[in-house]
Amino acid sequence: MIRRLTIVGLGLLGGSLAKAARAESLAREIVAVGRRVGSLEPALADGAVDRITTDIAEGVAGADLVVLATPVATLEAQLPAVWRAAAEGALVTDVGSAKARIVRAAEALAAKRPLAFVGGHPMAGSNLAGYGVSRADLFRGALVILTPTERTSVDALKRASELWEAVGSRVMSLTPSLTTAPWPPSAISRISWPTPSWPRSPAWIPSSSTWPRAASRTPRGSPPPIP
Repeated sequence: MIRRLTIVGLGLLGGSLAKAARAESLAREIVAVGRRVGSLEPALADGAVDRITTDIAEGVAGADLVVLATPVATLEAQLPAVWRAAAEGALVTDVGSAKARIVRAAEALAAKRPLAFVGGHPMAGSNLAGYGVSRADLFRGALVILTPTERTSVDALKRASELWEAVGSRVMSLTPSLTTAPWPPSAISRISWPTPSWPRSPAWIPSSSTWPRAASRTPRGSPPPIP
């Protein structure tokens, strides 16, 4: 069980992950970080999270798993603060769609302070936004693409995979550069996506010569979960 799960950004994806983690009893404590207390209070009121804060350092401190669920530009700007505050041994992951730039930013920080980071891209969403439309089953049956690199440890990839599998998602890995160009959902649904079995080396990650480009969310919404 996760001792403390911190979710930065409690919109549709972050809120849905908090609700799913609570429903599946994945964490002893769930902490939500956001810009405004008012936007976080509904999650505290309905029991999806145990604690809320607008201070990234306070929210991330002591967490063993941190999920960044803010918009990509915001996420990149938040990474240095998250890196400074995260505990040794913590795993940081995200739900952003622009994987190559996020992973580059994370690896630049890791060169100065080693910390586990695994990029993530859930293929789930809605044309609506905000915590008010989040739901515990959003990720059930959906594909989640993880984007480890040669520096990613087997343990970090395993922990990230287990999080998404625990909320009902199917998981596969691609190199970050393969997640930059969109595919239509109909094309994705025709592919049989493998679910990792452990232990597995990062060498298993497909290369551009063996895998096509994966779909990414559009700014206004996301493809629905794949049937």
